[in-house]
Formats: sequence, C-alpha cells, structure tokens
Amino acid sequence: MKKQIILRGLLGGPIGVFIGVIITLIAMYANNLETIEFNQLFNYTIAGFIIGMVNAGASVIWDKDEWSMSKQLICYYLILYPTFIFAAYIGNYFPINMINIAINSIIFIAIYFIITLLCYFYNKSWVHSINNKMKTRG
Repeated sequence: MKKQIILRGLLGGPIGVFIGVIITLIAMYANNLETIEFNQLFNYTIAGFIIGMVNAGASVIWDKDEWSMSKQLICYYLILYPTFIFAAYIGNYFPINMINIAINSIIFIAIYFIITLLCYFYNKSWVHSINNKMKTRG
C-alpha cells in the first residue's frame, strides 16, 4: 500500500501542476493580466504539485474495500482539507486569517459534499443498471 501511495503521488503531482497552470491561465485571461511574477508562478506550481500529489496518493483510500464508505469519505476529507489550507498558504490563494479560512472552509465542504453526492448517485445508478442486466440474463 505504501508503494501505491508513493506511485500515485508521484503521478498526481505533475497532474496537479498541469491543472494549476490551466487555472492560472484562465484566471489571468479573466482578469486581463498579461504577466505574472516568477515567485507567484513558482508558488502556484508548488501548491498545485502538493494538491495533486496528496489527492492522488490518498486515492488508495477508495481501494480499501473493508472500510465503510463513511470511513473512506471522512479519512479522505481529513487528508484533503489540511492539504488545501497548506496549499492555499503556499500559493497565497487568499489572505490567511480566520474569516477567510472559515469562508473557504465552507466552500471546500460544500464542493466536497456536492462531489460526494454526485459520485454516490452515479455509482448507485451504475449498480442499478448492472443489476437490471443481470436480471434480464437470469
């Protein structure tokens, strides 16, 4: 399992950088910015790598079939949330103070909840379609 965490993390880091660069370019375009300071870009790159690496590495949680879905969701959240705050600090995504942390925490929780619900209903319909196919064959 440790090997899988490391391998996935090493693959996820560059993916996080790629996604981070795309988001940065979109934000620059939306705000009519033509240039970005090197330090700022470097910080965004490091933050993207950390987020990608941790997300990918933590994905081994979903392979733990003996764990309940609730336990998987809570563990994954407890890994991602501190990573998000740390990356926000490194990338200087927002000023670090209690109000901004609270606001961004609510946003993070809402997005996490929505994605979780979407995945749940997708998987539920997928299982339902498999069960229907099995009923028609049987």
